[in-house]
Amino acid sequence: ASVALVAVLALAHAARTPPSARSRLAAMDRDALIDLALRSQWAEIEPVQDGYWWHYPHSDCDHDDVPGSCEGKSVDECKTLCENTPRCGGFNFPHGYLKKVDCLANRAPSPVVDLYLLESTPQPNPALPVWPVPRTATNGTAVVEVAATIALTADSTVNADIAAAFARFSLRTFPHKESRSGALALISLTVGAPASELQLGVDESYGLQIPQDGSTIVIRAPTQFGAYHALETLSQLIVFHFNTQVYEIASAPWLINDAPRFPHRELLVDSSRHFLPVPVLFQTIDAMTYAKLNTVHWHLVDSQAFPFVPPSMPALGLQGSFSSQERYSIQDVEDVVEYGRQRGVRIMVEIDTPGHAAAWCNARPDICPSATCQQPLNPATNATFNVIDTVFGDLTGRKRGAGPVFDNMLHLGGDEVDTS
Repeated sequence: ASVALVAVLALAHAARTPPSARSRLAAMDRDALIDLALRSQWAEIEPVQDGYWWHYPHSDCDHDDVPGSCEGKSVDECKTLCENTPRCGGFNFPHGYLKKVDCLANRAPSPVVDLYLLESTPQPNPALPVWPVPRTATNGTAVVEVAATIALTADSTVNADIAAAFARFSLRTFPHKESRSGALALISLTVGAPASELQLGVDESYGLQIPQDGSTIVIRAPTQFGAYHALETLSQLIVFHFNTQVYEIASAPWLINDAPRFPHRELLVDSSRHFLPVPVLFQTIDAMTYAKLNTVHWHLVDSQAFPFVPPSMPALGLQGSFSSQERYSIQDVEDVVEYGRQRGVRIMVEIDTPGHAAAWCNARPDICPSATCQQPLNPATNATFNVIDTVFGDLTGRKRGAGPVFDNMLHLGGDEVDTS
């Protein structure tokens, strides 16, 4: 009897029977277990119908078939047939070949079928393919194809900035030629205030709905900056499959509602110590949008260099830069600020004062304590404050929300002021 019990339980484990089957075995008495063990085929055990169906898109396990086929039937009909077929652990679809219970160990990519497997535990949710993780997200199990020619609906909110953002989304999301056009071909985009000013605390929230029936994707956002984030999230969900040459979104339908946890999410860029050309700054801003960072902390001036050429005091930059080619004109600064604005990235400039200011002394030795003590800037002369006021005025326009750098925050540094 002990041998019989061990044999039966071993078979149950090997077959990955659902929980109810193991419960039935545990509830059997000695004579019933012996009778069961003496049967010539494990297949004589009555099939059970509870368990969990796992879905693997574009997958199959070749040569792991059992007799029977559900070709031409629906997914639900195939599931029912498998649940009532001895030794069936799943099937591929739409071909309908029934698979053995050990099929999962041999799973491999397939361009033509999906794999459905019957398991004893729920299928784990895949890692959410969006970064950063949205505030809330729910999804299903369907796979929907997306047209590379996806377009905004006629009633969508569109201005020049949103049109440019959508063009960038299309360019980076659909780099490959598709073999056929997917069902998802339209996006309805509604923005409450599409010309909002980019400042600290602006609303960047959004809602994103992706259907599984091929109808319209819906994006709702209070500002254009939330819409930019929604398009970034959508681009991360769209994947190109080289086997089938189509764009797809897995785990549809999706319902995502998102807003940033922190209003200020910065990357510090120090071009006073390591000069970065304007095109590199543009590339940096582009990269930041992929992670929904929203602020460049531009460390523009420090002891090592003064690469900015202020229009009212150009000598500071002409004599304080690393070289004649490592400088930023006021137009360069305006271009970086505007490039960021169009992508929802603030540019917060830092002019480090009164310490870390040795580079000022190249053009204005009169505002430094001495030739051998070049920092901090000398507070004992009004010339120091006049120079600082001029530089800040060139950048800010002396008015909140104005000037080449229109952000309401200007970083003054203030660190490591050695007064000894």
